[in-house]
Amino acid sequence: MNRRRQFSLLIVRGDGERVLRFNFPRPAAIGVGVALAVIVSITGILVGDWLKLRELTREAVTFSEQIQQQRGTISTFNRRVVELRQEVSGWRELHAKIWEPLGPELAPTAARDRGIGGGTLTSDGGPARLSPVEELNRLGDSVKEQTDSLRALERLMVRAGRMLASLPTRWPVRGSVNSEYGTRQSPWQEGREFHSGIDIRAGSGTPIYAPAAGTVVHAGTAQDYGTAIVLDH
Repeated sequence: MNRRRQFSLLIVRGDGERVLRFNFPRPAAIGVGVALAVIVSITGILVGDWLKLRELTREAVTFSEQIQQQRGTISTFNRRVVELRQEVSGWRELHAKIWEPLGPELAPTAARDRGIGGGTLTSDGGPARLSPVEELNRLGDSVKEQTDSLRALERLMVRAGRMLASLPTRWPVRGSVNSEYGTRQSPWQEGREFHSGIDIRAGSGTPIYAPAAGTVVHAGTAQDYGTAIVLDH
């Protein structure tokens, strides 16, 4: 009975001969075993937590680097957006100079209603600091405004091109001028009259060219003109 309540620890040599023997009471041996099991379990848990912590630390360093890179990207983006907005404002000023000679009635609505330049100011007079999304939205609005202005200018230039194409830009025939535009001595009656054209003398068979694009509205005999071709420019 006494032996069952004790545990023995034997230390032997390689040849099997016993060297030392230690006897432990059973409760003490069980307590030591439980303590060792608890220590091993706690050590395993601590090692596992340490490994996880090391992995989290490594990920945190990586995330920190990524955040720094993203902050740099956002900062560069903000600066670039501001530069683009300033450039678009320069477009607005250029468009205003182009539209100014044409008069306000021909300018697009955006050019008439909005002022030129500038970012939004805060109540203390300093420039408002906008978020990247707000900056991007404002840039998009400015680009849309300038696009509409350019399209309106394009339509106007098309109409102006047609108008310029219809203006006489060359002589219909080469020859001496018999009668200039303006007041002259009437060839039909006594006194002076207003002459609304230019009479050019040329030899028979001389080619005659239309001085500009137009529509032939009459070809044949015309009162006071004889055989004539009338163009509507």
